[in-house]
Amino acid sequence: MAIKITGPIGAGGGVSGVTSVNGATGVVNLYADNATLNLAGDGLTVSGAGATSTLTVDDASTTAAGKVELADNTEAAAASATDKALTPSNIGSIDTSDLNNDAGFISDITNESLNDLNDVSYTAGAGIDNYVLTYDHSTTSWGAEAAPTAAAASTTVAGVVELADNTEAAAASATDRALTPSNIPSIETGDLNNTAGFIADITGESLNDLSDVSYTAGAGIDNYVLTYDHGTTSWGAEAAPTAAAASTTVAGVVELADNTEAAAASATDKALTPSNIGSIDTSDLNNDAGFIANITNESLNDLSDVSYTAGAGIDNYVLTYDNTAGTWGAEAASSGPRPTVTTDSSAANATITDPAGSVLEDIYLVNNSSTAVTITLPTVTSNSGYKVQIKRLGTADVTISPASGTIDGDPNQVLSVQYAALTLTTDGTNWFII
Repeated sequence: MAIKITGPIGAGGGVSGVTSVNGATGVVNLYADNATLNLAGDGLTVSGAGATSTLTVDDASTTAAGKVELADNTEAAAASATDKALTPSNIGSIDTSDLNNDAGFISDITNESLNDLNDVSYTAGAGIDNYVLTYDHSTTSWGAEAAPTAAAASTTVAGVVELADNTEAAAASATDRALTPSNIPSIETGDLNNTAGFIADITGESLNDLSDVSYTAGAGIDNYVLTYDHGTTSWGAEAAPTAAAASTTVAGVVELADNTEAAAASATDKALTPSNIGSIDTSDLNNDAGFIANITNESLNDLSDVSYTAGAGIDNYVLTYDNTAGTWGAEAASSGPRPTVTTDSSAANATITDPAGSVLEDIYLVNNSSTAVTITLPTVTSNSGYKVQIKRLGTADVTISPASGTIDGDPNQVLSVQYAALTLTTDGTNWFII
C-alpha cells in the first residue's frame, strides 16, 4: 500500500492532503480494520473495529523473540538462555563453574590451579629458592627468575649511591658522593667550612682572639670563666660562681661545729671537721651504743684481766685471744723461719730435696747458663702447704716438673724467658701456681 502525505496528520488519525491511498484521493480515514491496511510481525495485535480499533504491542517476554527476551533462573543456571538477557535477579543463580573463557580475555585458565605451573619456564631445584614469577613481553611467557637487586654502592658507577674514597674525602673533591664512617677520619678539620653559617662569627677566629668578649685584661681576672648573657646576647669574662661558704650560724648549706662546740659536745646537727676533732677529749666519748664491750672505766695501763707475766721477757709480745678459754693473753708473735735460698749452677737436671717438716718455704735459683734443664719438684706427700719459688737466671729454658701430680692441671711448666719465675704450693696431691 502506498501512502503519500502532503499535509499534517489530524486528530483521530485523520490525514489531510493525501494525494492518494491505493488510488483513492481526498480526505481518507485509516483504521485497523480497513481492508486496505496490512499489519505484519509477531507481537502486534489489532482489536476492535472502525474508529474504536486498537493496535497492541506485547510486553517484553522470556519466550517471544523480536523485542527483549529475558532468561529465567532455570535458563540462567543451565546456561541455556541463548540470546536472552540476564537480569540482576538471575545472576545470583549462576554457579561460577558455569563461566567459561570463550572470549579469551583470560588466557589458558581452563582446569588450572595454583599448584600447576607446567606452563611456566623454570628448572625445579634448591637453586631457584626465592625466585619470583616474571613476565617476558617479547616472548609473551612467564618464567621463574632471580629477584632483581640493586647494584652495589660504588665509587665509580653513578645511579645508585656513589661513595667517596679516602683520597676524595680528604681532598673534598667527592662532589655528590656519600661519606662513610671509614672515610670521615681522613678529613682534616681544615677542610671544613662554615658556608651554611650555622656557627656564627667563626671565620678567621682563634682561641687567642677574644676581641668580641667583654672583659678587662689583668691579673685580677685570673680564673675567670667565659659566661653568656642571654639578655645582651653577648659573652663576658666573669668570676666563677661559688657556693655559699660553710657556716656555723647559717643553716641550709653545711654548718660546722667550732672547737668550743665540739669539745662541749653541744654542736647538735653540725658537722665535725678534722681541725675540730683534735679539740675533743677522749673522756667526752661514751659507749652508749654498746659496740665496744666492757670498756667502762678501762685504761690502757689496766690489763689486770689479761693473762701475762710482766718482765723484759715479754718485749714485743702481742695481745691474742683464746676462743676456747674466752680470754686475752700476751704471747710471742708467731712467725716462720726465713726461706732458704739455693742457687743451682750445675746446668744439669736436678730434683729439689724434700723439705723438713718445719720448713715452710724455699727459694731455688737456677743459673743454667745456655743449657736447658729440668727441675723436679719434691714429693707432695706430707708437704701440704709447702711453698717453693723457682727463678731462671740462665738464657735457656727451665722446665719445672712435679714428681707426682700436676701443676694447675698440666704435666709441667716452662720458664721460657730469662729471669722468669714461678711460685708454687702443694695441697699434698698436686701443685698450684700462686
